Amino acid sequence: MQSSADVLSALDLDGGLERLKSLMRIPSISTDPAFRGECHRAATFVQRQFRGMGFEVRLIKTKGHPLVYAEWLGAPGKPTVLFYGHYDVQPPDPLELWTSPPFEPEVRRGRLYGRGATDDKGQFWAHVEALGAIMKVRRKLPVNVKFLGRCSETTSIGRSFSRSPRARIHSEGQA
Repeated sequence: MQSSADVLSALDLDGGLERLKSLMRIPSISTDPAFRGECHRAATFVQRQFRGMGFEVRLIKTKGHPLVYAEWLGAPGKPTVLFYGHYDVQPPDPLELWTSPPFEPEVRRGRLYGRGATDDKGQFWAHVEALGAIMKVRRKLPVNVKFLGRCSETTSIGRSFSRSPRARIHSEGQA
């Protein structure tokens, strides 16, 4: 089994944190129609990151907000893993309860604070950064990867897109 020390040493923790903060600064509030453009801006941000990592990526139009679909299928005969996450956030109200502005992330006492730091932009972005580090060091992944990101955690995905993309994201495992 190959060691992961090379990948761990290649993780750009400071750069990854700054990229996450950039995503967190986008107020992608999916439940408020006034933020529809921000949801699209967040999708484009994620799309650019995957493109830079060598994934095939596209935005899938839906009746609501776009889905980000990225795939790397360079491991023929290997399993396919599906990563899923959402890049939308809930409204930050009431604002007076925030110590700092919700869309201006900041690190305090070694912890990141801001809307989306944990649910779900933080976890979502950890997957993106990990995949990026593997691709940077090894130029390939040990399995095929499909990634589905959405800006609408609280709505049914079944109504979001047609059967053809649903078939496209079939995988042997989920992360």
